[in-house]
Amino acid sequence: MKILVFGVTGLVGTELELASEHYPIELVGVSHVDVELSDYESVRAIIFNERPDSVVNLVAIPSINPCEENPDLAFSLHVTAPLHMIKACAELDSVYVQASSHAVFDGTKEEPYTENDIPNPTNVYGVSKFASEVLSANLCQRHYVIRLATMYGRRRNRSLGFVDKMLELMQNRGELKVADDKIDSPTYAKDVAQSLLKLLTEAPDYGIYHLANSGFVSYFDFVCSLRDQLGIECEIFRAKDSDFPALGLKPLRTALS
Repeated sequence: MKILVFGVTGLVGTELELASEHYPIELVGVSHVDVELSDYESVRAIIFNERPDSVVNLVAIPSINPCEENPDLAFSLHVTAPLHMIKACAELDSVYVQASSHAVFDGTKEEPYTENDIPNPTNVYGVSKFASEVLSANLCQRHYVIRLATMYGRRRNRSLGFVDKMLELMQNRGELKVADDKIDSPTYAKDVAQSLLKLLTEAPDYGIYHLANSGFVSYFDFVCSLRDQLGIECEIFRAKDSDFPALGLKPLRTALS
């Protein structure tokens, strides 16, 4: 099996490369160094040149503010570039995997969201990721949409995720405020990568899958747990998510089942 991965240097891409070594898989990784995603013909050409069994699109701007500041870029990376990947996969009869996000939900549900819940995104990031879901479902019969929660783990690029930022702040400050009303399902990227490879090799029904670790927790309790496990000296105070304003409307409760 040959898998072509766009966004290979991020959290899931890094772990996917490592996990694929234990499978009869040829993994071809593509990063921003290899292709300009706004050059849609080049994106399409890579797929046709490689002719993979599966294309995995992990490319994302995983933050609300940059997408609100530059919606054109957000839609270029999250919608138009995937559209060309999706069409190419449909032509080649390759499986297409679109990484999506818990941000497609509005965060008003008390319990974790299931694959059957109806998305209602509240910001540019969520809307653009949901658009990629719709295109995948409508234009490529052999598709998987994988929705992801907030993740942590190893990565080869220089981006900082939520956990990276919290660890940096805890190590550099004596005290920290963290929202206790923001609920999530923090997920280890290695588990996501292994689940994704299982999805591709076992080939269950096409459609939407939530790849998340079980359970849910507030950001406050999660960060306190990180501090305690790592033995970092930092006092953490309860806050509300509204104390940390963003340019777009942030969903509060986005745990995934």
